[in-house]
Amino acid sequence: MSEIIKAISTIIGTFIGAGFASGKEIYLFFYKYGILGIMGIIISSISVGYIIYKVIYISKKNHIDNYNDFINYIVKNKIIKIILNNIVELFLIISFCVMISGFCAFLNQEFNIKIIISYIFILILCFFILRKNINGIAKINNIVIPIIIFTIIYISLKKMPASYTVLLKSVNNNEFNFRFIIDSILYANYNLLTIVPILITIKKFVSKKRNIKYVGIICTLIIFILSLSIFSLLAQGDSNVKNVEMPIVFIVGKYGLIYKYIYCLIIGIAIFTTAISAGYGYLQKYEKNKVIYNKKMFFLMVSTIISISIGFSKLIAILYPVFGIIGVIQSYYIIKAH
Repeated sequence: MSEIIKAISTIIGTFIGAGFASGKEIYLFFYKYGILGIMGIIISSISVGYIIYKVIYISKKNHIDNYNDFINYIVKNKIIKIILNNIVELFLIISFCVMISGFCAFLNQEFNIKIIISYIFILILCFFILRKNINGIAKINNIVIPIIIFTIIYISLKKMPASYTVLLKSVNNNEFNFRFIIDSILYANYNLLTIVPILITIKKFVSKKRNIKYVGIICTLIIFILSLSIFSLLAQGDSNVKNVEMPIVFIVGKYGLIYKYIYCLIIGIAIFTTAISAGYGYLQKYEKNKVIYNKKMFFLMVSTIISISIGFSKLIAILYPVFGIIGVIQSYYIIKAH
């Protein structure tokens, strides 16, 4: 049972990043569709859960240890193999950069801390953790992820009646728009680009094949409940939330300083765990050669400079949907594989 918890904590730790915990992703991909957004959350959660199950099953059955070998197994076309490998590697770098940018934007917005100070701080933390293997990352997630899950659900439940009163009033004003289906699929699949490399590594935590289903089902439920919780909190906001980098922090801040500071801590932890997962997903195939691993880690750290100049919200709104399309291609081959 402890192994299953470790696997689930690592997966959820990868999924809950700055964009998710801050509410920016849920706002951009679901909330703007009103009640249809909840249907989108259901579609997205089930899609992610199924791919989680399939990847762990394929990796375990065929003794696959890294993403390169996984792509070689599920894709037979050489050109598509090269494209997927390179794009996923690029996406993991970008995801790491987004988390660093999100951390800096968060501290700057809420505490007026200069970006250069928060930037150096988060990079130092990431450097020391990335020097460890997946076991070290899993141990961290095992402690912090249950805290994140409990806190998000607790805060949303306290405010849920008021949230859904606001939401239900707007139901009649929402026209049916099929775009919500596309956005839910894109959202699931850009997240899967980060999650899949980690899944291959954590398969060792799932010793029995029957437990793979439990991991997939539990992850689906947790992702759905957390997404719905963020969605309900967004219903407490107003039109100003659209232009806020961290909308949930802005909303929770209205409930009182205690709630605000607790949620600020949650945001910080969420950013950190996802940054580590994305960074390790990129670095894992170089683990056998420490010299190359350290060079790639240095490159990863340096590449974050670009993300700071672009900004957190722009990175999510522009880059993620594009990579969502690549994620759809990856998921297509995963579904086809046996």
